[in-house]
Amino acid sequence: MLPQSFEEAGTEEMELFLQKLEAIATNGTLSLVVALGLELNLFEVLGEISSEEKPVTAEIVAEKAVLKARYVREWLSSMACADFLEVTEDGGAFWMSEEKKAILCGDAPHPAIQFNIFSQQFGFVFNTICAVFKKDGPRGTTYEQYDDFCTKMNKLSQSMHSKHFVSDLLPMIDLNAALQKGVEMLDVGCGSGFHVHTLAQQYPNSKFVGIDNFAGAVVAGNEASKERGLDNATFARHDAARLPEEWSGRFDWVTIFDACHDQTRPDLCLQEVYRVLKPGGVFSMVEVKGTSNVFEDKETSGDGAAFQYGISLFHCLPIGSNSDDALGLGTKWGEKRARKLLELAGFDDIDVRDTPFFPGNVLYQCRK
Repeated sequence: MLPQSFEEAGTEEMELFLQKLEAIATNGTLSLVVALGLELNLFEVLGEISSEEKPVTAEIVAEKAVLKARYVREWLSSMACADFLEVTEDGGAFWMSEEKKAILCGDAPHPAIQFNIFSQQFGFVFNTICAVFKKDGPRGTTYEQYDDFCTKMNKLSQSMHSKHFVSDLLPMIDLNAALQKGVEMLDVGCGSGFHVHTLAQQYPNSKFVGIDNFAGAVVAGNEASKERGLDNATFARHDAARLPEEWSGRFDWVTIFDACHDQTRPDLCLQEVYRVLKPGGVFSMVEVKGTSNVFEDKETSGDGAAFQYGISLFHCLPIGSNSDDALGLGTKWGEKRARKLLELAGFDDIDVRDTPFFPGNVLYQCRK
């Protein structure tokens, strides 16, 4: 694929670098192919109708998915060559192994598959990000410029957190008894409300409020509450840096899940969190693991850190830079910066804990 042979690279280090470049190009394309499969429900269809004993043709898959067979065949061929699917020796039929169905299909497929939605999202705003880079360009982006971002992020949150949110994270926060009895909880940057809905269903005696500055997320959250009959889960549109004055000292528990770094003024957001907490109230913030130093991030996380900085470049940084006074922290703001802002907000009881079940995150547990 590369115009120069690896031998022409001159050194082993450069040979490895050229191989990495080729892998990036290959996997970048494959990520878009995977995103197509998610968007068009092709993994679900194939998982439902195929097996080793019953491989299916592109025509059968296309009919079930209501798509054009020729395009479906190209998608199946790409996924088979990438070892997502199996293919018969004559190349005419395909199936998905039972082991891969568990990863690729279902209501909450593995997060590794859902991460490929970023390829589609970032392609959608590629030219916009180019413009943002320019000195005379816009400050950043808005959620409206992405393709149904909140719905897709809600699916990603569900795939990442559904297995461990209640069973592993909540015990670390240690509020089960209080939640059973009844508390008021606020989720800041709630998106479409996966965490709020999960908690509201688990703890009917408590009241849960989700706030987001994106109107589409708030509408989706309230609609889902109504559909599920969750009278104890409500959503409202608010700027996290300017919460209602009457909320001072109202909440027993405040949470932010992977959203503080998206704020234009995370410092003001954390000050507001402190203000609306009751004395003795608990603040739980799940954030991206980082050191606040790119050299240390590279040493400790390598390609994982590169991926997170890339996500920041296409979403978190431009979303968090879209005001004249924005701090522009980005995804990898890290523990040192987070601690400093928490302390400036008024918190002095700050405990940072690893979350092995969410390997890319840490939990900041604070008490007012």
